[in-house]
Amino acid sequence: MYYPDKKTLRILRSQYDTIPVYAKLPYDGKDILEIYQAFHGPYAFLLESETQMYNGHYSIIGLPCDHRFLYDGMHSYDIHEDKKIQLHGHPMKHLEAMLEKKSPVYPDIPVFTGGAIGHFNYDIAGLYENISNHEQESLHLPMMHFGFVNACIVIDHTQKTVYFIIHADADSCLEKYDTIYENLKQMITRYQQSTPYTILKDTKHRAFQTSHDKESFMHMVEKAKDYIYEGDIFQVVLSQRMECDYDEDPLSAYAKLRTMGSSPYMYYLDFDSYVIAGASPELLLQGRKDLITTKPIAGTRKRGKGTKQDQQLMKELIHDPKENAEHMMLVDLGRNDIGKVSKSGSVEVTSLKQIEYYPSVMHLCSEVSGTLKDEMSVFDAFASVLPAGTLSGAPKIKAMQIINELEAIQREIYGGAIGFLGYNQLFDTCITIRTILFHKQKAYIQAGAGIVKDSQPDKEYEETFHKATSLLHALGCEVAL
Repeated sequence: MYYPDKKTLRILRSQYDTIPVYAKLPYDGKDILEIYQAFHGPYAFLLESETQMYNGHYSIIGLPCDHRFLYDGMHSYDIHEDKKIQLHGHPMKHLEAMLEKKSPVYPDIPVFTGGAIGHFNYDIAGLYENISNHEQESLHLPMMHFGFVNACIVIDHTQKTVYFIIHADADSCLEKYDTIYENLKQMITRYQQSTPYTILKDTKHRAFQTSHDKESFMHMVEKAKDYIYEGDIFQVVLSQRMECDYDEDPLSAYAKLRTMGSSPYMYYLDFDSYVIAGASPELLLQGRKDLITTKPIAGTRKRGKGTKQDQQLMKELIHDPKENAEHMMLVDLGRNDIGKVSKSGSVEVTSLKQIEYYPSVMHLCSEVSGTLKDEMSVFDAFASVLPAGTLSGAPKIKAMQIINELEAIQREIYGGAIGFLGYNQLFDTCITIRTILFHKQKAYIQAGAGIVKDSQPDKEYEETFHKATSLLHALGCEVAL
């Protein structure tokens, strides 16, 4: 079945700038990596989740795209095939302008059908606040990098339906009608002829290095606590980076990560010179029309060896005064961030201190929503919430300045955001945590812990490894504390 027909297309072209044309088939349960492998290439993107959380029952495969936006920390670029144009002015304004094309939301596909997929780095906060006073080691990755996806595959796991979508420019969609449908047929054929994805056997046992040994990390925690006792901050999130040599296919590591359990946000983004793969539990910012939502996660316990121990650890977490105080601080910060761009009286905590379980840890989770002000855009909302308080601290600006002082390396992708910004005015992004960066035959992981006045430095050090365990195992690294 193909949609829209020519009659409907004539109506839509008068109302929108770009029209998603699609075909749909029953979804036969074909493995997502099998489909992705069939269409894989540089600047192909995979966003997936099979959970029911936060409209998370869709998987999206963005086919290789030839149009990108990149901000390297100094300059912005509009890149189209081999043509690279330097842009002048604020990078967020450029990205916003490049997404001004509007497309309809179809009732049966209330999710991404085309637009931008990519990442914001943690350090993008420096565009809005003065947080950097110290030189830090850097991998020199783009601070913002988005590909403009005009052909994609969307799988609705609840309705068991797969959609093949191509965006058509409103001005030329009728003239190119036959070509578009022929291209859709080719996509379907390629999908149907895909072959099973096999996880490569990787018998290597890799050693990894950290940016801090235990003593130096504990010293960093003590310095942060000094700031807390002096009244400069209430809480700060300190992290460390883990890295190892890695010359295998990054997709294989992602495939192993998938076998360890699902998360609301799982992703594999191929930017040619680097790859980002991860399984984040934490929503950063989601938009459905004018409703915006963020989800603070703070409070962690490692998983037990069975249901009985899980229940015991869950009760400990729920009744831990330190974890609860930290969590409520960050819920208040989330309310403040959402409140800056929301209509008066619209901000509410829609879920408070719920326990969620992940492969190696459990978390305390809440959710905060608000109605976006008429004069505000999605990009104003990102400027307000990025980085999340759960990855920085409270007060946020001072916490970021302390992070910049104490951590020896730029966070880069860690603590930033990954997701989509749709032409249909829908957007969904997660916080870049529980994520592996593959770059120049190395793999990088970063994990942090929230520091408050009664934090125990050795426990905070261990927490960073609890959060990184599944990622390290996916790379063939063993963790021994």
